[in-house]
Amino acid sequence: VDDTTVASTMLAALRSIFGDTDVSEPQETIVKRWKQDPFARGSYSNYPVNSSEIYRKDLASSIDGKLFFAGEATHIDYWGTTHGAFLSGVDAASDVINKLRNTRKLRGSKKYVQSHGEERSRTSSVGRDEYRPTEFTPRKLSENKK
Repeated sequence: VDDTTVASTMLAALRSIFGDTDVSEPQETIVKRWKQDPFARGSYSNYPVNSSEIYRKDLASSIDGKLFFAGEATHIDYWGTTHGAFLSGVDAASDVINKLRNTRKLRGSKKYVQSHGEERSRTSSVGRDEYRPTEFTPRKLSENKK
C-alpha cells in the first residue's frame, strides 16, 4: 500500500470519529515501514530470562521531567505487544500532562492556595526510580462528542 492510500485511510477514520470539519489535512504524513527498515526489520523488544521489571521502569522514566519515553519496550506488563505500546503512550502522555499541570503558573492560583489551605510547590516530586499509575484518565471518544 502506498503512502497516499495510508494517509487517506487514516484521515477517513479520523473524520468518521470526529466529523469532517474537525479534522484538517495534515501538513505532512510519514509512513514508517518497520519491516523494511534494515535496523529494525519489524522487531520488538525481548527481555532475557530472569530480567527485572526495573529495566522497563528505567527505560520508561523521564529525563529531568523534560524528555518522556513510550513504546512497547517500556510497558511493565505488556512489553512486546501493540497494546503495550498504546498503553505506554497513554502513560507517557499523562505524565506530560501532569508535569505541565504541576509546573505551569495556572490562572486563578489564589483559588488553588485557598482550597488547599497553604501555598505549596507545584512541581512533581516523583523520582526517576519511582513507578506510579496514571493520574490522568483519558475520556472515551464518545464522551468528547457531547
